[in-house]
Amino acid sequence: MEYTIIIIFFVLLYFTSKGTWPFSGKNAHPINFVLFTQIFILTLPGVLILTFFKECAGSITCEIIAENIKINVMLDYFTVLCFILLGVLSSFFLLKGKTDFRPASNAHRRYLNTCFILTLLIFLVKIISVNQVPLFLTLLGHKDAAEIQKAEILRGGDGFSFPVINFLIKYFPLYFYYSTLIGLFKRKVTIVYFVMAFLVTSVTMLYDLQKGPVVIMIIGSFWLYWAYTGKAKMIVVGGIFSLFLVGVLFYISFDFGDDTQYFITAVLNRTFIAQNDGMYWVYQYYNILPNKELYSLWGVPLAQQFGIPQIDPLSDIIGVVFPQAKDSWVNTTTFLLGEAKAIFGDYSSIISSLVVFINVFVVCVLSTLLVRVSKDIFYPAIFVMIQTIPFANNLTDLLYGRFIFGFLVFMLFPVLICFLCYGKLKNDE
Repeated sequence: MEYTIIIIFFVLLYFTSKGTWPFSGKNAHPINFVLFTQIFILTLPGVLILTFFKECAGSITCEIIAENIKINVMLDYFTVLCFILLGVLSSFFLLKGKTDFRPASNAHRRYLNTCFILTLLIFLVKIISVNQVPLFLTLLGHKDAAEIQKAEILRGGDGFSFPVINFLIKYFPLYFYYSTLIGLFKRKVTIVYFVMAFLVTSVTMLYDLQKGPVVIMIIGSFWLYWAYTGKAKMIVVGGIFSLFLVGVLFYISFDFGDDTQYFITAVLNRTFIAQNDGMYWVYQYYNILPNKELYSLWGVPLAQQFGIPQIDPLSDIIGVVFPQAKDSWVNTTTFLLGEAKAIFGDYSSIISSLVVFINVFVVCVLSTLLVRVSKDIFYPAIFVMIQTIPFANNLTDLLYGRFIFGFLVFMLFPVLICFLCYGKLKNDE
């Protein structure tokens, strides 16, 4: 009976894929890209491996986590997945009918050129606002220094940061790239222009050595082609290419020496397992975490302005599991339940489930309404922002409404650019 929730998940998955927007292929809803990447690639395989296997591709999690904890984590994980699907189902039936979600974009040259210039400006802001660029340090062979600088940027100690504008800086290059890519599908953009867009966007996103966003961008490219043409073989090609890209990025970021087996194990671990480690660690060591009384304040809006102490539980857990860890290790990766467990304890599963349901429901409703207004303008923006929903990272952005706020704010940027170029909201006719 304890595995009933897993059966319920697959039943809900069946009805969601058959009764709402297509789960894959032509006209697939962007939310299904999130399920494809954050669930079926980054977390679900890892949950099953960490729960039922003795060897975990180099991860110590299989060895240090008690069997009953493994089962509890897995059951809570599938409970949250069920509520994600319930959010999709509820939004679909509220809107009473399907909406065309075949990829579209405004591929007019004036519009894309404006986006291109803005992306270049964002790149310049990023490299000017930091003391040293981690990507450049790595290319020059200073890998240890690059990791230290990367950690400083992730902690917020270096780099540009300004409310609202942060959404533009972080995500607009992706909007430009996806708009160009879809324009290429429609044969309104040349291959040379697309390659330029790809290179500029990749470098802009890789400047701080965060590999994940670029890998997701590549997978998203093949997903969009699949959603536009319905040709499934391209998503397979995309998966293989993305795994290769992960390997290349790992190779240039870390020193593996001549140990090929260690390199392969590290790539497989990071791709399919490591995203879940923090969740299992927090469940296992919850009772001995050093700052439990402060975790309830973690992620509270305007915390710095009001002097509210901010202690990241996913940073603390590193010191518990690895007492000798270096300062460059900022925090651990985790499905949102890891952060939820540290903040809410025994109530984490219930609260997480309600929070993800509300966020998925709202974002699916908003996406449908925006596409009905102007698919050419809003589809790339929707695709960018939906893929940032932090199921595989944290709960607080969902809990305090930062994700929905960011989603709505980001929709304003393409509208403003459209009015700048044409004086009105113009579709790609």
